Order: sequence, then C-alpha cells, then structure tokens
Amino acid sequence: MFLTGQGILMVSTDKTDIAADGAANDNYGFAVTMHATTAAVSAPSDDIGANTDQGSVYIYQLTGSVWSLDTKCLATDGTAINKFGYSICMNGAFLIIGSPGVDAAYIIWKLVVWQLVQKLVGSSGTTYGRAVTIFGNYAAVAYTLSGFGGMAGIVKLYFRGALGVWNLQATLNDPYPYVNQIFGEVFRWAQMIW
Repeated sequence: MFLTGQGILMVSTDKTDIAADGAANDNYGFAVTMHATTAAVSAPSDDIGANTDQGSVYIYQLTGSVWSLDTKCLATDGTAINKFGYSICMNGAFLIIGSPGVDAAYIIWKLVVWQLVQKLVGSSGTTYGRAVTIFGNYAAVAYTLSGFGGMAGIVKLYFRGALGVWNLQATLNDPYPYVNQIFGEVFRWAQMIW
C-alpha cells in the first residue's frame, strides 16, 4: 500500500476477478467502464475504516486471458457518504470518478501507476459528480440544483489544455427544465464527435 503525492491512495492486492475485500452493501459493480485491456468497477458504498459509504474503484488489467486487480483507488480526502465511484468513465489512460456526496470528480491517469491528475469541485450540496464522462481532451460532469419546483440538471464541460490542466470550457443548462427532469443524469460521448 502506498500514497501518491497527488492524493489518491493505491492498494495493490493479489489477483482476483471480484472484490476480495468486498462486504455486503458495498454496491460493487454499481458503475463499470473499460478501455482496451483496462476495466474499472466501482463500489460507491464501500465502507473505508469508520467512513460509511466513502466508496472505492477497483481497476483491473487484462494480461493474456486473465483479468487481475491492478489497483484499488480511494480518495484520500474521503469521508463518510462521499459515494466515490458513483459514476466512472475511462478513455485511454484517463479515468474520471464522480463523488457526488462531496460534490467532486477526480481525474486520474496511468503513466506507470495510477495517480491523481486533478480534482474538479462543484458547489456544496449540488451532487456534482453524479454523472461523468471523458474523451480525449474533454470531460463533462453533471450535477443537480433545486429549483423549478424540483431538481434541474447542469453539465460542466472541461478541456485539457497544453499544460495538462482541465479548465472549465462551458456550462450547459437544461433549456426546458421541468419538475424532476434531471438534465445530464446519464451521458456518453460517441468517439465520432471529437
């Protein structure tokens, strides 16, 4: 076990195709994503120490015909009810992880080991991170706001600049907000768009 300098705790364990440390109600498999020979599986209700529902993400690597656990990711700033891993999306060496309980999304990548690139933070109490996606130099994070007689969704679009920093490029608001119609609840980008 070791801590990267960027704030993601990495825990390597023996080969397995299920959460070896799993417990009842972890919600292992709540969200899944893969790219090429790497897959990520979330457990947003994973209890970490005394932190109920802090959440975690398991990253697996395919070697030959065997899937092996590469890393278990935890937010080092995690607390109870963070729901780290509520949403996940992988593209190339990048993985974005939503943590709506703390209104954040974490972008990590693998050069040699998985490490935090940047933590994107939304306003408190907005469920920022309930849906995420990433493709190339673009990432999007959705969240909800109270209003319009219910909840309205908002999507923040980010672009990764030449220095590797993810900067807010646009905010998309639901053009037709209705009661409890959550704009941006689930989304994916098709590769042909970019």
